[in-house]
Amino acid sequence: MSDTNGAVPHVRRVGSDDLATIADTLAAAFIDYPWTRWTVPGSEHDLPRLRRLQEAYLTAFALPYGAIWATLDLKSVAVFVRNPAATPETADWDRITFLHGSDGIARVEQHEQAAAPLRPHHDWTLATVGTHPDYQGRGYGAAVITAGLADLDAHGGTCLLETSTDDNIRLYQRLGFQTVTTVAALAGSPPVTIMLRRRSGPAS
Repeated sequence: MSDTNGAVPHVRRVGSDDLATIADTLAAAFIDYPWTRWTVPGSEHDLPRLRRLQEAYLTAFALPYGAIWATLDLKSVAVFVRNPAATPETADWDRITFLHGSDGIARVEQHEQAAAPLRPHHDWTLATVGTHPDYQGRGYGAAVITAGLADLDAHGGTCLLETSTDDNIRLYQRLGFQTVTTVAALAGSPPVTIMLRRRSGPAS
């Protein structure tokens, strides 16, 4: 989890003042991610739209109901959201729906119907982790996740995540997550693995 010089990247908790840069980082990180390709399909899958979509999700869920951890340069970000999060404002959800497009939001809802019954009880969701492509391979992702998990452990919270790539599964296993199940591919979707990290700190 160290950078190219062997040092652990410095991480801090961030907020709305850093929203634009965080959205840029996440858009670049997920431009080729299988899940994002499936839920923002077609010609509308580009960096400007993904940036707006990331900003919409952060505004609707992470800022009011969660915690965002990032490296000092904001090139890697981990977003944790309390479970259950409150229903977002109508305007925020309308924006998310528009940015996914009609096909994309239908796919999100289809996955949610399949995945929701399979998710075990959990206190937090690791909603997203992304490192700008120019900064990958330096341990940034592990550093921001570890910082967030340490904060959760202080309160004894369990954490759930979903991922679509084998490389991510191996990273999350090293950080204490265990596979619960895999949601089968739906109409061309990538399979989604559900993972859970149990309490590592004192009970709240």
